[in-house]
Amino acid sequence: SMHHGHNMVAKSIFETNKAIDKLAEDCSDINNNVVLLASKAEDIFQRAEIKDTVSLNSLLKAWSRACDTLNQQRRLKNRHTTKIVITSVEIYTPRDAAEHCTRKLMEAERVFQQDPENATIIPDEISYNAVIEAWAKTAESDATSVAERLLKKMIENDRLRPNIFTYNAVLDAWAHSSDPNAVERMRKIWDHMEKFSDSLGTQEAKPYSRTANMVLQGIAKTIETLPSTEEKMECAQEARSFLEHLKASPGDFKPSVMSYTIVMDAFSKVGTLEAAMEVEELMADLKQLAETSKKMTMEPTVRTYTVMISAWGRSNAPQAGTRAMEILEEMQEKYERRLDNPLPIINVDDTTKPNMRTFNSLFLCFNRSQDPNKARYALKTLMKMRDFAKSDFKLAPTLHSYNIAIDCCTRTTGEMSVQMDAIKIAFAILKTIEQSGIKPNHRTYSNLMNCCSNLLLRGEERNKIATTILEKSIAAGQVTVEIVISYRKTVDDAVARKLLEPFIQANGNYNYEQIPESWSKNVIIHSKA
Repeated sequence: SMHHGHNMVAKSIFETNKAIDKLAEDCSDINNNVVLLASKAEDIFQRAEIKDTVSLNSLLKAWSRACDTLNQQRRLKNRHTTKIVITSVEIYTPRDAAEHCTRKLMEAERVFQQDPENATIIPDEISYNAVIEAWAKTAESDATSVAERLLKKMIENDRLRPNIFTYNAVLDAWAHSSDPNAVERMRKIWDHMEKFSDSLGTQEAKPYSRTANMVLQGIAKTIETLPSTEEKMECAQEARSFLEHLKASPGDFKPSVMSYTIVMDAFSKVGTLEAAMEVEELMADLKQLAETSKKMTMEPTVRTYTVMISAWGRSNAPQAGTRAMEILEEMQEKYERRLDNPLPIINVDDTTKPNMRTFNSLFLCFNRSQDPNKARYALKTLMKMRDFAKSDFKLAPTLHSYNIAIDCCTRTTGEMSVQMDAIKIAFAILKTIEQSGIKPNHRTYSNLMNCCSNLLLRGEERNKIATTILEKSIAAGQVTVEIVISYRKTVDDAVARKLLEPFIQANGNYNYEQIPESWSKNVIIHSKA
């Protein structure tokens, strides 16, 4: 019967679409050879006798996702190097995939225009959005102009209405671009979206949180390209005024914690005391919001607090170290209170539990600060890390943490008593490293040697301590030229000549070319620590 035949078609088109869609889903997996998968999807599409708009959209989705994944693989350097030739097109880069995706859409549009009455494939908003998204993900310099051109095509086509996803994708392209006009254009698109959704009176194009954050991120990103502090500050203020605009906008849309964090991060990159004060204000504002809304999702998170620590770290303000310590205490208190709350913690990053980035930001802050107590703060921070590590081994101090803490001691300035304190702390840290089973490296000994020459007056004691450091580094096979030169400058000449005998030439000068193999056998220069 006829009926039966029709069913067969429906089943086969359903099967076709299901198969293409499954391949499209797999195109998001960074471990896959996505060009191969997308070509398979295209093969199914080409061979299917009957296909519809859903078939086209699944195919475009496959190429669009392949584009994103190729871009991630390019960043992670694990691309699949098989070149695949389909319909005589070589697809190798995210750009190739985006161009191919665009051709597929235009082809479908052409076929439809030739015979609209009988077409089974009618490209729709989803089709166009997939292609715009593909371009947004390429990070190519002309991605924005292609995205805008496709948007224009949609606006001029009576059959199509750009929706929230369209504008999001266009914004995404701008957010990734390094175009100096990006911010201005993003604000324009945003305003257009607001007007557009008001005029429709629908939710269809309501801008939402992720979009807002894209605009903010776009503004924040430009800060890094600006030369002067004034321009950086102006740009951060622009991000803040956009945040205020969002807060004031009618309806149920309100900025998220993420929105605040992005703006605070923008100010932290300005690097002045004034900017750090702005960050403090924004934090107070956010806490107020969390208080009044009674929403846990509005509470500042570890990211928000870490950005605040960075802002102080870059401010060069005399109170930076003290303030950073207070912030750490607050994070810890808050986290402990959260643990008393019976509600399960789904994602620890939404709490204020400090993470490795927090601790690294603290050490950088102390390192830059003029605070006479910086060595004490660094030691206290290490102790906190060790405390946290009891329940979370990922927070145990690494050699890098210890070395940077010793460096904080080295850079301590102030009264003699303060400097003596700092040198004691540096050696206490060395002891802790040795006890925790980590082997100190050349950076550790080099920092200690600098500590010695910066903090102790010339004389017997300084000679003795510096010699101990050099002997330790020789025993560890961690001697570099830097350590040898530093030692020579730190101790009296007679002492230096005794230990550095292997370097003294016939004419009495030093030659550092040949460090004995046994002295330097364990040196690895390229380590971050």
